[in-house]
Amino acid sequence: MQKWTLLTRAAVGLALSCINANGAFQDNRPMPRVRGIDPVTRRLLHDAAERSPTFRHLIDVVNRTDGIVYIEPGACKHVRACLLMSVTIAWPNRVLHIRVDTRDDVPAVVAAIGHELQHAAEALSEAGVRSDGLIEAFFERRSGNPSSRGQLEFETDAAIKAGDAVLLDIMAYRRNRHVRSNDGKVLELIERGEIRSETFWHLLDALDGTDVIVYVEPKAKLRGFGGYLVHHITVAGEQRYLRAVVKSPGSVDELTALVAHQLQHAREVAEALGVHDDDGLRRFFERSGQTFDCGDEHECYETQAANDIQRAVAEELRVSSDRAVRR
Repeated sequence: MQKWTLLTRAAVGLALSCINANGAFQDNRPMPRVRGIDPVTRRLLHDAAERSPTFRHLIDVVNRTDGIVYIEPGACKHVRACLLMSVTIAWPNRVLHIRVDTRDDVPAVVAAIGHELQHAAEALSEAGVRSDGLIEAFFERRSGNPSSRGQLEFETDAAIKAGDAVLLDIMAYRRNRHVRSNDGKVLELIERGEIRSETFWHLLDALDGTDVIVYVEPKAKLRGFGGYLVHHITVAGEQRYLRAVVKSPGSVDELTALVAHQLQHAREVAEALGVHDDDGLRRFFERSGQTFDCGDEHECYETQAANDIQRAVAEELRVSSDRAVRR
């Protein structure tokens, strides 16, 4: 955990309940105490809580305190994430901030957040930690002399173990997903799409709920188009397997949107429960798609839904990139 000292923030809005014009209270449900401040961090928290028992436990620990922890995108010195050495009192709550570089791969980002949530839970476990100086003093006592441990400033064994456990949870989940690749670059595209595009996220979630598993692979030379779904289907047990190809290289956002295009085709096949062989796959696209000549005496098929998905993901990635630049 990198040591940071910031000026105490002047005001933090904590609307735990609302009052209407007549003075009546509305919606007194407890609000979550671990919160993302933008769409990317909120999606990361949502997915991490669903996929990692360790992460859920960390959130539960924070929820039992008087703390509120905001997860915000940004850079730390030499590490992926850091708990800022700042405590804001917004009665009756103590407010902490975790900064994380969301540009890294998803498992590493989520593990880093888990690591820092453990630090936040440690600080919130002591009621007297109520100022910037007191949180620094707390970690100095907890971790001893950092230089003698050969670790980053104010590191604790519990945080290291928490981050490692979250990473194991996320990697185990990823191995069982229905969208897969044996190529590291393609995996990065899938992870980027998942956290920066709501449309892409819904595609992955939808495919996870089907009997179709699709492998995505890159190909250096594709004539005239950016990718395709291979017209071959394999049935093994209760699963149907498909293979999609996308061009490589290219810009990251362009390639991510092309992956989404092919995943939409895979989703279309997944929803056609009677398609179990190559002839059935061909007949399905003949009925549902538009036919065009793609060379070598082959016919290709396109669907409007796949084109729409590609455009939607491209726009969401553009907006996400604009936010990152402004930040």
